[in-house]
Amino acid sequence: MTTTAAQLIIPRLTWDSARGFDASRQTLERGLALGVGGFMLGPAPQEDVRALTKEMRSRAKHPLLVAADVERGAGQVFTGATGLPPLAAIAALNEPETLRKAARLTGREVRNIGVNWALAPVLDLDLVADNPIVGSRSLGANAGTVSRLGEAWIEACQQEGVLACAKHFPGHGRTTTDSHLERSTVRASRHELMAHDIQPFRAAIKANVASVMTAHVFYPALDPGGAMATLSMAIVRVLLRERLGFEGLVVTDALDKRGATTAPSEGQSAVGALFAGCDLVLAPTDLDDVAHAIEEAVVDGTLDEELLVRSQRRRLKWAQWASPPNEWRKASTYDIAAAADLAERVVRMVRGGPVAGARNLRRRRELSLPWRTVARVAAHGPPRRRHGVGRGRRIERKDATADRRLRGRPWRQGARWLLERDHRRRQPDGRGRAFGRPPPSGSPVWTSAYRGRTGGRQRCHGVVRRPRHARSRCPMAGPRRGIYRGNHD
Repeated sequence: MTTTAAQLIIPRLTWDSARGFDASRQTLERGLALGVGGFMLGPAPQEDVRALTKEMRSRAKHPLLVAADVERGAGQVFTGATGLPPLAAIAALNEPETLRKAARLTGREVRNIGVNWALAPVLDLDLVADNPIVGSRSLGANAGTVSRLGEAWIEACQQEGVLACAKHFPGHGRTTTDSHLERSTVRASRHELMAHDIQPFRAAIKANVASVMTAHVFYPALDPGGAMATLSMAIVRVLLRERLGFEGLVVTDALDKRGATTAPSEGQSAVGALFAGCDLVLAPTDLDDVAHAIEEAVVDGTLDEELLVRSQRRRLKWAQWASPPNEWRKASTYDIAAAADLAERVVRMVRGGPVAGARNLRRRRELSLPWRTVARVAAHGPPRRRHGVGRGRRIERKDATADRRLRGRPWRQGARWLLERDHRRRQPDGRGRAFGRPPPSGSPVWTSAYRGRTGGRQRCHGVVRRPRHARSRCPMAGPRRGIYRGNHD
């Protein structure tokens, strides 16, 4: 029974600059010994996280759920990964496809370092200006817009094999106090909550979201008994499970916050959450106390053992569904440059202008882009074309002269230049830059998309060759079919 109870617990692991994850080594060892269902990771360098998750999976008794708060991209938590603007800034563009790209980048980066559960997106409506919890984390104040954008984020993230989490059910947007620190109550009527606050969660369930996180908030209109949502059977088991038809994982908000300590101990809070219908208990501080309390509740009949077995099966199902860490479809240069472009687009100028020379430093600091990538994007604008004989065109190679000519282009154009150059290869000897002067026969050339006649020479397969007939066309001729990648050896 110890293993069954422990699988419903997700402890938190922390990292510090002096000892790394050894600061949480005792929690890790105890959790693996008990057989917990997974771990929640705090801020840390991504290389340390990759090594830790590899160790955890090799020693675990069953598939693990490894969670992290990545609402603003993997760079929000993991140093070295790509950071993204807040969800409110991206939502202001009102472009679901842009949000999909952000979620796709987040899913690819966290999966690559071993995290398979993204505790995002926030589906709370931003309805109260004094709300200390939601703010820029929300996708907006309109229920329809939040539903549409949240559905896009969830689908894109889970297409990458990473679980998404809709939070905080049934809505945290009307509170004026921090539920992590003190008791929070929402006084809205049941009709208002069902018509507005819960609508984004309906859309998330329709999009097959893997998990839902409950709020440490009291809703008298939904539960006259006076229990907060995490501990309320009327909200979790009746409303979420039965009325909305949610069959995925239900996880509590972090239990290591004061707002969750309405019970005398963490163990009793965990028992109350499981009794209300939650499947997983997130971030308790005392593993042994919580596991022991769950076992005692089963023995004395407070908790039905069958209820815990169903929760255990749900956890195992989604842990097996999640994609393991691998190099498949990892974040590309295109994804990172698209994130840089997004960071530029969400900026709204109120007054004044940008400070000269601060642009690239800001990109490096906020987006955690490598210096080399920032320098390339900033120095090279959109490529210029040279027209020679025939109807073909070609991007001239990057050299010192081109650097001076393209420097100073706007950031977004520079990002597009980086994306276009990423699919082309440069000839080693630096010859053959213009169509009118083709390189000698047999010399290597760029394998770029090429069309048209070249004055009796063809450029294909990385080598300049004489055609059989003077007017024969290049094998790559014809309508634009994308970019030709690599040599055909």
